[in-house]
Amino acid sequence: MQVSLGLREGHKPLTLDLNTSADSKPLLPRLSFNFKTANWQLYRRNLNNLLRNTNTSQPIKTVQQIEYFTTALTDCIVSATKSSIKPTSQTLKNFKPSKTTKKLIECKYRAYRQWKNINMSIILTSIRKNITAANYS
Repeated sequence: MQVSLGLREGHKPLTLDLNTSADSKPLLPRLSFNFKTANWQLYRRNLNNLLRNTNTSQPIKTVQQIEYFTTALTDCIVSATKSSIKPTSQTLKNFKPSKTTKKLIECKYRAYRQWKNINMSIILTSIRKNITAANYS
């Protein structure tokens, strides 16, 4: 007697379509700045002016608001940096991270994998419960 996949104990096979995609890499290399020649007073003045023009009085409660504020703050920092710190002619191509940075990156990936495994386990458990409940009803 030949049993088809997933039907050995009378269970229906479970198929999932998981849509995942990797973050796209930036097309241009990162900018590199010469921080030794920075005009920090100009940087602070420009950053303060830019932040003053940003509406920070609203409460942050939704994902869209978080995205808006992080983008606005990043734009302020980048604009102040470009106006007060000279870029270098070289790009960061052969940057070697320190041992501490490497360890932090490993910890980050380990934490992400654990989080992903826990969430996948919760999802699969929920699916199994729903299928079991559907079979008994």
